[in-house]
Amino acid sequence: MPMNIQDAIYSTAHDYAGGCESLAPRMGMSSAVLRNKVNPNMDSHHLRLDEAIKMMTFTNDDRIAQAIAFRLGGVFIKLPDCEIENERCIETLTDLFMCAMSAQGETCAELLARKADGELCKNDMAVLTERAHSVITEMQKFIELMK
Repeated sequence: MPMNIQDAIYSTAHDYAGGCESLAPRMGMSSAVLRNKVNPNMDSHHLRLDEAIKMMTFTNDDRIAQAIAFRLGGVFIKLPDCEIENERCIETLTDLFMCAMSAQGETCAELLARKADGELCKNDMAVLTERAHSVITEMQKFIELMK
């Protein structure tokens, strides 16, 4: 399960090589200001949406987008760069489709195994939900590349 949005913001800034001290100048602010903006315990400073996008771009870390999508009941999918006429792209499409089908099969097998005793507990449902999200994510990548 993805982390909450505030934890994702904090982790994105602090996990970057060099942390806030290295990232802040690239974002046009001091490291102290950035540390305050990403601090989940700080009520007076907040990271703006444009700053969050800039941070994700500089860090190549999409955990904030993942956390926002999860909070809204969706998933974030990073698509590979691909031209449909390109032979390598066709290979990528095939790989994406096969991964989606494999994940679906694994999820079905997991469901059968977990309901073998005739019950699905809360933990079973959480695991199956996470696996289903994985299947949907892989299939959505495939669908988006086909457009």
